[in-house]
Amino acid sequence: MLGVFRLPLFYTGDRNSKQAAKQPQRQVYMRILLADDQLQVRSALRLLLEQDPTILVTGEAASGEELLEQIMTTCPDLILLDWELPGPLVEGLLAAIHDCCPNVLIIALSGRSEARHSALAAGVDVFVSKGDPPEHLLEAIGICRRHRSTRQNRKTSDTHHMNVCRSKRGQAR
Repeated sequence: MLGVFRLPLFYTGDRNSKQAAKQPQRQVYMRILLADDQLQVRSALRLLLEQDPTILVTGEAASGEELLEQIMTTCPDLILLDWELPGPLVEGLLAAIHDCCPNVLIIALSGRSEARHSALAAGVDVFVSKGDPPEHLLEAIGICRRHRSTRQNRKTSDTHHMNVCRSKRGQAR
């Protein structure tokens, strides 16, 4: 079960610094790619996510092959991945995703809550059952947003993230 996290919609850098408090706040966007073979599920996810102005849905995929194509063009921050997505075996798909975009985070979604253990063991960052209330997915996205912000502060930036994806895309051609 996910914990409750109240994450700010704005990031200002060092929250303890008086100087940071004086700086104008800049919005931190989360680029999300939806991957589910059911159009109704993708539509519902998009509708839920578009309620948050800091989330940008960068694309949709109905199969593993489409997902990899979308990743090559959008290099999202986060993928909402249907654990039963048609296409390559999930373990191979996860490896291919991280080859294309090493910094991408993945939330696995499944209608089978018993898939949680196998999804987390395979390397996804968070698991959410499709039977859970929408708030659980939003909490999971918040966890990923916080993790991404922490990681960017330590060593990566959006520019570096996109450059890695572009270089991988160039190698694939």
